Amino acid sequence: MAEKTLKMVTEEEAIIRTHVENIETAWNNKNGKEFSDLFEENADFITANGLHIKGREANAQSLQKLFDTSYKDVDWNLTVEQIRFLRPDVATVHIRAESVLLKDPSKTINGHMQLVMKKNNSKWDITVYQFTPFRKI
Repeated sequence: MAEKTLKMVTEEEAIIRTHVENIETAWNNKNGKEFSDLFEENADFITANGLHIKGREANAQSLQKLFDTSYKDVDWNLTVEQIRFLRPDVATVHIRAESVLLKDPSKTINGHMQLVMKKNNSKWDITVYQFTPFRKI
């Protein structure tokens, strides 16, 4: 039984890691809809500056405006640091994020991204997202 549970967790972790890769790809493609489609319909999205965006559609619209302007030259490199299952269908995902300015790759903003993901009808979606940049105090 324990071996079956471990195999299931490993498979689910692999699916979640692929989901994080899809987040990075959608961001780097500058596609707000592609990015937001990885979220539940009523997901909470907390931005680096503390703005709370509620819902997939609002997130897609807000992000696309940023992708078309101030974020058009910013790519992400994401590294999953930890996946913790709270239940078989709910997991927290801690990600180390590096935002790279394409015009000057020596300029980066590093931070932590925290996701709460939920499995709905055999598909993992993000229900809560928060990005916190590293700041010098």
